[in-house]
Amino acid sequence: MKRFVWISTTLLLMGILACTFGRESNDAAQLSTTNVVETNSEVSILAALPSSATVDFGNPKGGTRQARHSLVPRTVVISVNGSVTYNIGGRHQPAIYAPGTKPNDINPSGGLVNDSNNRIVLGPLQVGGSWTTPVGTFSVPGRYLVICNITSHFFDEDMYGWVIVEKP
Repeated sequence: MKRFVWISTTLLLMGILACTFGRESNDAAQLSTTNVVETNSEVSILAALPSSATVDFGNPKGGTRQARHSLVPRTVVISVNGSVTYNIGGRHQPAIYAPGTKPNDINPSGGLVNDSNNRIVLGPLQVGGSWTTPVGTFSVPGRYLVICNITSHFFDEDMYGWVIVEKP
């Protein structure tokens, strides 16, 4: 009887271990081909860094004012010297600030933010279309702030996001 209990217990443990280790190896295989960004805590798990990303910069069909003035996704991760294409939805103007700049570091100047302190690129003010960051914009690793340069969009609707640039 003791031998039967011992064999049953051993087989049960072996089955549990096989399921556990099998699942971990499948998760690891899945992560090796996937970039995961958790925007709330801004943690990224990266296996292979992309050299480019695409962001919807505003959504004219959004139901609420805030939905119309949003960046989706709010955070993207690219490799050094990569680029980001912004699909402009509505009337917006992207502005990109150097790593380390935070939203509360930005000071408005009328209808447009126009705060040139730490700004490295100012995109065109446009309605619709797309805009891709110039070569060299993301040449240094870090966390870049991207805002809509229209004061009410940035300050009233929190229209900003992040580009995290990492070495491959």
